[in-house]
Amino acid sequence: MRGDFRLLVVGGGAIGCLYTAILSSIGCRVTLLGRPWMIEAVRRNGLKVHGKISLETRVYEAVSFPSEIKRLEDFSLILLAVKAYQAAEAALQVSPIAAASGAPILCLQNGLGVEGEVAEALGPLIPVVRGVSFCGAYVEGPGVIRCTGLGETLVANKPLRRLARFVDLLRKAGLQARLEDSMEAVVWEKTLVNAGITPFGALTGLRNGELLKADGIPEAMAETVREGVRVAEKSRVHLSRDPVELTFKTAEATAENYNSMLQDLRRGKRTEIDYINGALARLGGSLGVPTPLNRLLTKLVKDLEAGRKPECGISSILQRAF
Repeated sequence: MRGDFRLLVVGGGAIGCLYTAILSSIGCRVTLLGRPWMIEAVRRNGLKVHGKISLETRVYEAVSFPSEIKRLEDFSLILLAVKAYQAAEAALQVSPIAAASGAPILCLQNGLGVEGEVAEALGPLIPVVRGVSFCGAYVEGPGVIRCTGLGETLVANKPLRRLARFVDLLRKAGLQARLEDSMEAVVWEKTLVNAGITPFGALTGLRNGELLKADGIPEAMAETVREGVRVAEKSRVHLSRDPVELTFKTAEATAENYNSMLQDLRRGKRTEIDYINGALARLGGSLGVPTPLNRLLTKLVKDLEAGRKPECGISSILQRAF
């Protein structure tokens, strides 16, 4: 019975709404917690998804504040689908629900260290689990999502029956999903891919596929990833795939996409650079591994976040790399 699984999705952005719509369409009781402009549209018209999949569905419950949620003790799982820098604060806001229901919190963010920040904020009594989504989406308008990719959803393999049930429901909804024993490696691999693509798109305004054709950019992308690989090796993380090759394959597979970091900058929002290239640079510094490109990319993107014209541009990156 799918209706006996009640899911709280925290974050009414593209990924949160995508999972809400997909699971709602097969009869799961999903509560979506998001910003009022999105929630009002979902209450009126439900969720519409276009692109790689097409569906229209009503949502069991849509709220703007945790205080509006009914029957806190009924939740099976809490899916944290906010940005990495919002995760700890968002988890604290729904911690009474997690405590009342015994629901684990599944972190579905980009970058390194998110689940550690959430676990530290919540304390030891609430289970915090890491997940990784290889789905892509963006918000077209209130209640309307464009799905640009339907990759795997991986969930750390922990001895919690509710996680296995969640994965099973995703499969029943037509998604690729599985429990993953080597989640640390998966998180690192996705972070390295993001490090090699997203800041370059953010700084140039190019689509992912266009980056591969731009003069000097592919070489700089590869060296950025190699810096991160050296940090991973020093951290004793075993990577099962070649991250440089994976980066180029990902860029090719998402050739028409403007990446999420570029979209955030265009909307005047904070990016997740601190959890991607910034995290690699910080960890590299603590381990004695040089990461000049990741440090430079972090500075340039943060300059753009702050509305400052970067002191140096893409030509400086290429000079630094070669």
